[in-house]
Amino acid sequence: MSYFKPSKWIDVLWHVLTIIGIFVIVLLGIFKWFLPSYTHHGEVIYVPSLENKTMEEVIKTLDEYDLRYVITDTVYSPNHEANCVVTQTPKAQAEVKEGRKIYLTLNQSGRPKWLFKEGFIELLRKRSLSEVKYRLDSINVAYKLTYIYAENVKNYVHEVYYGGDTLRGGTSVEIGGSDRVVLQVSTGEANPNQVEEEEEISDDELLLEEIDDIVLDPIEDEF
Repeated sequence: MSYFKPSKWIDVLWHVLTIIGIFVIVLLGIFKWFLPSYTHHGEVIYVPSLENKTMEEVIKTLDEYDLRYVITDTVYSPNHEANCVVTQTPKAQAEVKEGRKIYLTLNQSGRPKWLFKEGFIELLRKRSLSEVKYRLDSINVAYKLTYIYAENVKNYVHEVYYGGDTLRGGTSVEIGGSDRVVLQVSTGEANPNQVEEEEEISDDELLLEEIDDIVLDPIEDEF
């Protein structure tokens, strides 16, 4: 029967410790040198401010910072120049890494417009003023009122005008702008300037009335 000699046990232990040491060194190398260099750990880029910049300026700025961009939406803002950045995500001075995408919202070149369709216009005619106001407010189209005398109903929209003519399907009106549609609304009152014509009485009718007023005395026979 054979036994391990002490020297053999030491050799085995030495080999095991050597393998463990190599494994530890490899792990340290991965986590301390390779991963930080691969992920740019500890390297921070502060996002530049892109608001009110044109796309030409945005591209030039982000190239300097090794950042990318994505346009997510367009809006209309009177406080920003046309075709310039309105908002950005992440915000300016946020800490990011190289290659990070910056999400941008751009300003439109002009105010958006609402295209009136004939079906929608029919929902504005022959309706109550409150209902028509609600519909126009919901699409942010401005309006003004002009009144007509009508005894039958009050605050009733008879017709809708735009640009001096009846509003028709296919007409585009600025949203939130100075353009206004005109609502022709009834007052519920009679026209005070309208004078009722007096009935003309003919001479024959007047003569008959005068005859009716005459009282005739009975005639006595003289015998």
